[in-house]
Amino acid sequence: MAPVEQELSKEITVSSIAVLGTAHPHVMQVAQEIHGVAGAKLIGVYDEDPARLKESAGQLKIPAYSDLAELLALKPKLVLVGSVPCDRAKLAEKGMRAGASAVVDKPLALGVEDLDKVRRASRETGRRVMVLYPYRGHPLVRVARKALLAGRIGKLVRIFAAGPHKVNAVSRPGWFWHPEKNGGIFVDIGSHHIDFCCWMADQSPSWVSAVQGNFDQPNHPEFSDFGQAHLRFGSGVLAHVEVDWLNPVSMRSFGDTRFWLLGTRGKIELRLGDESTGHIWTESAAAEALKGEGPDMGQWTNQMIENLLNDRPVEIDQEEVWRTSAATLAVQAEADLGEMREGKQKN
Repeated sequence: MAPVEQELSKEITVSSIAVLGTAHPHVMQVAQEIHGVAGAKLIGVYDEDPARLKESAGQLKIPAYSDLAELLALKPKLVLVGSVPCDRAKLAEKGMRAGASAVVDKPLALGVEDLDKVRRASRETGRRVMVLYPYRGHPLVRVARKALLAGRIGKLVRIFAAGPHKVNAVSRPGWFWHPEKNGGIFVDIGSHHIDFCCWMADQSPSWVSAVQGNFDQPNHPEFSDFGQAHLRFGSGVLAHVEVDWLNPVSMRSFGDTRFWLLGTRGKIELRLGDESTGHIWTESAAAEALKGEGPDMGQWTNQMIENLLNDRPVEIDQEEVWRTSAATLAVQAEADLGEMREGKQKN
């Protein structure tokens, strides 16, 4: 057994990972499952908030760093960024400047200027930036895209992506309610669904429009709990995105995502919430059940991290990250502009 163990140790290179910011639980979930990534080792966590830092370091059982430069001086191969959204672009950039690739909880950036800084850092350092878009790894979503690419529903006409969420208001931190901190409803939760649309259409939108509103949060007037967006792609494909923080508390799941793909010869419908189902209608079959294939979302994320650590290709191309981030910012800007115009008219 000893020679075999020695041989394995030569094949697996230990790669260090640092956690930068723990304001959102997604990155903490990824960090807690990092033991599933061959050769990965968490070396420390940074957070500007002392209470969050202490709690996250305890949960992950790794050293806590209140000094970002001190942690980055350890030269991690990868950083997991889960700070308050307005700080994520900055932390991703600093991680890359220190020699690390980055996996960032959505959103990557709240403004075009910050996105440009991240892109420049990636280009100048050669390091990659991936955003956590877990639907990319959902077995049913992957099967749906496979059916689309195989032409089973004909030419794609329309994409519909809906993302109802529970607001859980009493547990939300202060930054959650302010667009300058969380980016707004489309940048926050809408980024998942805009990425889905760009991925299925396989291009950037050529035109977008959007509206948003506050229907149930009078104590947080800057907050929007409902938004709708329309996107048109150069190929002619149309997309509709609808996101909200109005999911009823009676639902077991936090979210109730719906995806519909309409083609010239059929359609696909997915529900990912209290129910996890997928069906396809073609010219020869009605409501045929789709069966997920491949790894679950957690395993898919671990594989992405392992590939980044070993400088291998990942399923999300770097240009797709820039594409989704730019499209999301464009949609949010349209929604914000519409509110400004409406406010001027009312005055």
